[in-house]
Amino acid sequence: MEPISRKERERLNRRREILQAGIRVFAEKGYERASIEEIAQRAEFAKGTLYLYFPKGKEEMLRTIVQDLAKEEFQLVENVILQSSEQQLSFEQTFRAFIRAYLDHYHQEKDHFRLVVKVLNRLMLSDEDALKELVLSLKAKTISRFSGFLEEAMQRGEVRPFHAEALTHMIFGNLHGYIMYDAFLHNPPLSCTPTQINPATDAQEWLCLLLLHGISQKPCSTVALPRSI
Repeated sequence: MEPISRKERERLNRRREILQAGIRVFAEKGYERASIEEIAQRAEFAKGTLYLYFPKGKEEMLRTIVQDLAKEEFQLVENVILQSSEQQLSFEQTFRAFIRAYLDHYHQEKDHFRLVVKVLNRLMLSDEDALKELVLSLKAKTISRFSGFLEEAMQRGEVRPFHAEALTHMIFGNLHGYIMYDAFLHNPPLSCTPTQINPATDAQEWLCLLLLHGISQKPCSTVALPRSI
């Protein structure tokens, strides 16, 4: 592979800076309230420069960000599953490693995850078909990979026989719920003083306990579990 030219490196760096500014603005204001003008200001580029890289404006920019975030999320899941397979970890050990990796990544890239919660989850329920279909299609790869991981654990008898895809959505939904809670902690309304979960290690243990063992103090009664939703 030939080395990248200086001009190309500069072009890629400008594009990266524009996307990082876009992530920050979308995460703070949501898609509807975000503007190309503010993104340009955050990136410290002229508005015209942004259109050179993203001729269709903020929709094209959001599409690119969604694609990048989907690849990022899939790679995180893939890395944990592959490493656990190499180390022959149990389902619970792998699940704990996944929660730890997900939350560690969140604490390193909070704007990325707040964008997911504030913008992408909303788009999945919106009437904007093009963006909605893009989000769903890109998330499908991660959902499929994690569902397969759950199905294998069910076949080994390590996980109760729930509907794997529905369970995957529930697990990621709980992770996004924690992100919303964490965002609330750091920007609560003046009338509220929330109780904080201590450091990330406590949050990891708390989420693992919740997702692996539930919230009831009493064992569940034996009932038939639905395989389909």
